[in-house]
Amino acid sequence: IEYFQSISSTNDYLKAKLEENNNYATKVCLSEEQTHGRGTRGKKWESSNSENIYMTYNLDLTVNIKLSNINLQLIPIISAISTCEAIESLYPNIIIQLKWPNDIFINNKKLGGILIDIINYKNQPKHALIGIGLNINPLNSSNIDNIKQPITNLSHEVVKVVKAFEFNKDNIKINREFIINKTIENINFYITTLHKNNNIKQLLKKWNLRDIYYNKTIKINNNIGTHIGVTELGE
Repeated sequence: IEYFQSISSTNDYLKAKLEENNNYATKVCLSEEQTHGRGTRGKKWESSNSENIYMTYNLDLTVNIKLSNINLQLIPIISAISTCEAIESLYPNIIIQLKWPNDIFINNKKLGGILIDIINYKNQPKHALIGIGLNINPLNSSNIDNIKQPITNLSHEVVKVVKAFEFNKDNIKINREFIINKTIENINFYITTLHKNNNIKQLLKKWNLRDIYYNKTIKINNNIGTHIGVTELGE
């Protein structure tokens, strides 16, 4: 594990290290702040120092021969579900929603997201860098007004649903270490059991139950239709 107070991007850091040395040993990179956090399609990810979770898990795709056969498009699905279940194991009254391909929501407000970078070696995928950003506390950023969608944080949502006698509302402390460790444990479980007992279909069912657009009418590029969930290709 490598831990930083501030870093450009946890994904970018491990990506650069693995491009220098494809056997770089670090499995998890954590930082309290990212100065150039990334979302999908090159979007900026606001990553202020607010005791949130900014992490990258370095998943070796060559440890188990079945891992190299995984459709890489399923890794974001696995990572998102793993994160949801980690949070809900702490707070079972919290209901986490998902939006394809990588957004995590509570009450239709964005809580976090997933970013996957695949590192190849000799033209074969060797590492999946699983970047996870979660708003645990309110963002402390001068750029927060630039965020174009409703956002939330886990502390705020826990206050709303957990009974008052269980904590001091003015002194909530989310166990970030537990969420990080449980998320990684869940990812490893899903990756290693993906091809057993029809688990891919079970995984997709779990996603669709959380999908905020499932069975709803959506419009994409002027085409209107009903969203019927993700496929086994992760699409």
